[in-house]
Amino acid sequence: MFQNCIPDNFMSILYSLEEKPLDMWDVKAEKGHGERVHDNDLKSLTIEIVGNHLCTTYITCPSDPQNTLGIQFLFLFLSIKNLKKPFTFEILVLDDTGTRRRFSYNDNLPDTQIEECMGTRRLILKGGWNIIKLDLADMTRTAFGTTYVETLRVQIHSNLRVRRVYFCDRLYADHELPK
Repeated sequence: MFQNCIPDNFMSILYSLEEKPLDMWDVKAEKGHGERVHDNDLKSLTIEIVGNHLCTTYITCPSDPQNTLGIQFLFLFLSIKNLKKPFTFEILVLDDTGTRRRFSYNDNLPDTQIEECMGTRRLILKGGWNIIKLDLADMTRTAFGTTYVETLRVQIHSNLRVRRVYFCDRLYADHELPK
């Protein structure tokens, strides 16, 4: 399923410069769009997800709701641009109890909220491009007291631009990252 496995320690699920960057993703865009656009800051192509309603404009991977990613790497990185509009993204993981846990990040919550199977956290982006680093094992342990097993799904709602979404087995220094 993953054509763009960088060496064995990295797995990219979206890279805006690929020939078909949304090939593994389902795009839902009611009163909005999810498409490749040129970004003037990067002077490069990116994926833009923009819409009037967060719940009706998003991209999700894998595209088939019956499939799961099954990625066991502990760290998720997103390279995203703040468009100064409401946004959210979600990660669905499986823990060692066999429970599906959802983590949701957005810019309009006052505090972190933990429920039985869902953790919601406010995420404030600086202007322009941001690199979001998520330690999935630590998030699962801290929020639910369980052990992270794998990532099942990633969903990015409006209003963001995305350059890359990838997983890796550990944190790497900049000089260790593949070009």
